[in-house]
Amino acid sequence: MKYAYKNALAHYKTAHLLSKSINYGMANAHLILAGEECIKSYMISMKMIGRCEDTVFNSIFKYHREKHETIRETYDTLYQLKVLF
Repeated sequence: MKYAYKNALAHYKTAHLLSKSINYGMANAHLILAGEECIKSYMISMKMIGRCEDTVFNSIFKYHREKHETIRETYDTLYQLKVLF
């Protein structure tokens, strides 16, 4: 879990540095990788405390699309909360 979280932070920092050098394509790719690592870290945490079903957990790690959909849903939820508050 902590390795996935550390990887997420490293990708985020890399994205930030790349955006400063106006390399937006690569920065965006690292932001997506950071999101994927965050989802992995979160799912591992939920699995450890028994709050995640095996089928959901396995699909996150088996299918790339599942991670992207989770990132999109999380972003949409956070954006809506920001608008509301």
